[in-house]
Amino acid sequence: MLKRILVGVVAIVATIGTGDGRAGATGASPRVVTFSPALTRIVFDMGLGDHVVGVTRLCRLPPGEDRPRVGDAFGVNAEAVLSVRPDLLLVQSSSLARFQGIRQIDPHVRIEGFVIETLADLQDAIARIGRLLGREDLSRRALER
Repeated sequence: MLKRILVGVVAIVATIGTGDGRAGATGASPRVVTFSPALTRIVFDMGLGDHVVGVTRLCRLPPGEDRPRVGDAFGVNAEAVLSVRPDLLLVQSSSLARFQGIRQIDPHVRIEGFVIETLADLQDAIARIGRLLGREDLSRRALER
C-alpha cells in the first residue's frame, strides 16, 4: 500500500515541473523547513525551493541545491531547526506533538501538518503549500497538469 502511494506521489510530483523558482512577488518570503522528503520534493518541484532553509537528513534535493540538514521527524532537534530561523515547518504527520518544543521556544514558528495517504491528499497538499507560501498561482498550475 505504501509503495503504491509513493509511486503516486512521484508520478504527480514529476508532472509539476520546476516552476520559475522565484519567491512570492508580494511582501516577505516565508522561511520554510520541510520535515518530509515528499513535502521537500513538492516544494522544489513547484518552484518554491528558494523558501526552503532546512530539510531532513532523508531529503533528496535537486542537483545543485544544498540546504542545512536539521534532523528528521523521528528525532526533532529544536536547536538545529531554530538555527535556520524558520517561519514555517511543513510536517508530514498526523501528530504534531513532537514538534511542540519548537513552538515553546519560538512561538512565532508556524507548524503545518500534512497527511498524504491518497492522491486527493497530495492534491490538497499542493494547493495548501501554494496558499501558505503566497504562491497559489504555482499550485494552480501544478494541479492543472
